[in-house]
Amino acid sequence: MNKIIFEVYKNTLKKKDGFNPTSAENKYSEIKLDFKGDDDWGKCDLVTATFFGDSVDDTYSVPTEINNMTATVKIPAEVLRNNIKIQLGISGVYNNENNESVTVATNIAVVNICKGIIIKDFVNSDLYKKLLQIINETVFKMKYSVENKADKSEVKRLCNLSPTESMIADTKTTARAMCVYNDYLYHSGNSKFAISKIDIRNEAIPQNISTLGGHGGYYPRGISIGNGHLYAAYRESASGAQTSASTAYGGYLDIINLSNNNISTINYEKKPYTVTVTVSGQKVEKTLYFGKSHYTATYNDALLCVTQQMGGWLLYDISSNPLTPELLYEYDCRAGAYDSDRTGYEEYQQPTFLSNGDNIFLAIAGYDRDLVRIYDVTVPKTPTLIYECNLRNLWNGNLKDKCLHTMGIACSYPYIYCTVAPYPGRVLSETMTGVATVDISDLNKITVSLSKMPNADRTESTSGEPAPASIAICDDYIIMDIYDKGISVWDISDKSNPVYIKTIETDTKTCSVVADNGRIFCGSTSESNKIKMYRLKKENALTGIIASVKNFDVQKADKATTLAGYGITDTYNKTYLDKALKDKLNKMPFDTVPAKNSPNYVTSGMIYDCINTINKEIEKKLDSSTNVKGSVTLTPATSAHTGNEGSVIYAKSGNVVTVTVTMSKFVAGKSFVSMAGLPYKADTSMRNASIIVMTSKNELCNVKVDGTWIYFVKRGSTFAEDETLITTVTYITEV
Repeated sequence: MNKIIFEVYKNTLKKKDGFNPTSAENKYSEIKLDFKGDDDWGKCDLVTATFFGDSVDDTYSVPTEINNMTATVKIPAEVLRNNIKIQLGISGVYNNENNESVTVATNIAVVNICKGIIIKDFVNSDLYKKLLQIINETVFKMKYSVENKADKSEVKRLCNLSPTESMIADTKTTARAMCVYNDYLYHSGNSKFAISKIDIRNEAIPQNISTLGGHGGYYPRGISIGNGHLYAAYRESASGAQTSASTAYGGYLDIINLSNNNISTINYEKKPYTVTVTVSGQKVEKTLYFGKSHYTATYNDALLCVTQQMGGWLLYDISSNPLTPELLYEYDCRAGAYDSDRTGYEEYQQPTFLSNGDNIFLAIAGYDRDLVRIYDVTVPKTPTLIYECNLRNLWNGNLKDKCLHTMGIACSYPYIYCTVAPYPGRVLSETMTGVATVDISDLNKITVSLSKMPNADRTESTSGEPAPASIAICDDYIIMDIYDKGISVWDISDKSNPVYIKTIETDTKTCSVVADNGRIFCGSTSESNKIKMYRLKKENALTGIIASVKNFDVQKADKATTLAGYGITDTYNKTYLDKALKDKLNKMPFDTVPAKNSPNYVTSGMIYDCINTINKEIEKKLDSSTNVKGSVTLTPATSAHTGNEGSVIYAKSGNVVTVTVTMSKFVAGKSFVSMAGLPYKADTSMRNASIIVMTSKNELCNVKVDGTWIYFVKRGSTFAEDETLITTVTYITEV
């Protein structure tokens, strides 16, 4: 047992069963709090344990949740390492029936962490002064959400983030398209309708390196990177979903080799579609033109999706020839592009890929009608629609009411997050701003929930495409653009329930966000012409303390000299402990061997021998439980890879697995092979890692793992009939 148990009742904090001053408490690492009930502690969702060291300014605060009237607090390592005693106080906050914040707090108790220290009759009054100083100087914004909770219970999260602005890059126009790759930021904020490449190795002084690609009159909307290439989608500049009748092309896709800046381009011709409309009571034919390339997304250096707004979407193979990708599938939705019954258009905005290790999914945000459509693209030439959600029905059930729209999308399996913003021109009181969470953990029962941000923090601008229109995941947070309000930050430590924390002002008209390695890049419109980069840092903040504490008398810190002076009457004092120690030392002998329930003393040598024996037994058990060896047979991951054969010999130690993979047979003519059956599922962080190995034909092959799948990709050639491969891969398993 490594927990010290404390009882909490009203304003009293005391150690259960008292203290034993003849032994040190420094073997403990946690404190358990037992709340006795019949007081206000049961109303608090969060409490904070505040540790005071030897110095008045040496404080550490640890927030924790109350579950079933108990809470567990980890003792900070700095407290155990640097002090001879722990001085501890508990505080919490709840909202009363008038929605007012009420704070509760305890006395400060002492825990010995050095043998023989005797507890004093009173706690240093300066600590109470320090606690009250912290209380009166610290301001907290504890936000809470009651969205989609059947019992409307409050879910409270810490507002413990602050931004550190590290970089500002000037642009020439709106930087809506951005992405980061290695040491470079790529963005569309230039006057040449092209992609700017910025060196950000020195974040304080970003350097504009070059301008890549570009098409006059067409601007890049979305860019992504896969297999060493950048994919930039350009759309014709006419507003709305349709292209101009006068243009030859609706859009372009520039493909840029990032190693040598070679560029190839795919032209998307405008697609006419004739519909019958009623004008002044007469039926007339009208020709609409589509074909704008809109947004892009890549998956695992193998797949590329390009959306075309109301033209549909395309799926490419970028594994073999990323500069000239092979078109695998095209979805043409022009038939749904005319809203004849006023129930909305079929439209495709930002895409994203995600995988459960066995299947690959493509999710695409809609606009004002569809929140999202999800496809199974495990067999990319024959995608299957598995889910679609009507945003109008989700909001108010009125299929002809254009209240909201979505554009941005991000994912952290099994959750998909979509931006939700007012439809252009709609008043704020009829709409919401926030995020929609789609849970696909059960494909037979996909669920959607909406989380709102407070009206006071929303942008009031509803022209153009109201914010948010982009979304990024940074650690345990969601970041979205909020135009003139900057960016909004949401806590997703519980990934099923995003909780709004705060907005961070950027002093720009923010229109796009991307995240990379703990960094947040914020692009702005042409009104600001800036890209700013931030790092979010967690502060050492107290939870549940507000400006007034009703349960403390400030003057007592100056006047009281005994525990009784603070209203504490049930703590052992020095006189009692002296007598108890004398009696025990006089009456209790030493045991020669440990005996169950014995009150007698034991020697340090006996304890060492017992612990040493136990440790050896534990080591034996750990060796047998964490180190595993074996072998498995690999199977083709999809029907497209039938005929390939392979096996694996593996050794597992903890959460690290080393596999020796033998591919005894490749199907001739294939450049991309996926096999399933790895013994342990790889962590999602391994998706971006790969190795280059040599086959039996002395040709290079790229190998990477994803979930329980392993991929083999050749660049510029295909596998031969008698070609084989043996390699060793080490990866981290999913926790």
